[in-house]
Amino acid sequence: LILCFEKMRRSDPTCLPPVGLRDGPNGVGDGAIGVTQLPAGAALAASFSRRLAYEYGQVIGAEQRSKGMSVDFGPTVNIDRDPRWGREFESLAEDPHLAGRIAAAEIRGIQSEGVIAQVKHFDAYNQETYRNTPLDDVTVSRRTLHEIYMPAFRYAIRHGKVGSIMCSYATVNGRYSCENHYLLSDVLRRQWGFNGFVTTDYTALHSLAGVKAGADLELPAHWYGRPLLAAVRAGQLRRAYVNSMVAPILR
Repeated sequence: LILCFEKMRRSDPTCLPPVGLRDGPNGVGDGAIGVTQLPAGAALAASFSRRLAYEYGQVIGAEQRSKGMSVDFGPTVNIDRDPRWGREFESLAEDPHLAGRIAAAEIRGIQSEGVIAQVKHFDAYNQETYRNTPLDDVTVSRRTLHEIYMPAFRYAIRHGKVGSIMCSYATVNGRYSCENHYLLSDVLRRQWGFNGFVTTDYTALHSLAGVKAGADLELPAHWYGRPLLAAVRAGQLRRAYVNSMVAPILR
């Protein structure tokens, strides 16, 4: 990292500038000071106002940019299927139609300030109990996924032009979301035409299966560090997979 900054000082074209990523869905988080305390996402959705959602996003984008950030971890569009869910307040609604439209407007507002929005958490993330373990296995039909849990994400892509998506802690039909080829490649890339990058939730990657599934960036770097390098050198993973992971981040 130090070497990278030294190259940046010399305007060395071989070094890419660092990318700053920070929460969150309801305003600049992680202990940042001098930022606006915005209403919760549930309150924003209750306004039914896309104009307010756009302005809400503008505030987040401008303040993230002022802190040197490139990516905002938000908005959260998981369906509020149970009010006992501990993160229900940060999401937008129990209605996929409303959540998608409010999210798209907020995303346009964030990205109008030169910051990439990262809609989350894809997919079917609706509880904290046993999260990020096989015990949190969402057994759900594809019809239900496409009619209830996915529409807000699809709308965020098609109408919000969101630049990034975060895959979730949930296990969906027996496979971790961040290692789920059906979710990340078949649906996101092929069916919806998403060309941004996919980031894992924190520690949501459990193996190098995420490479072939379609997860581009791991938080924090573990599997996509030395294990990935070793797998490529050993011929277990083709370099083409790495290129396909890097390309949407560079775009």
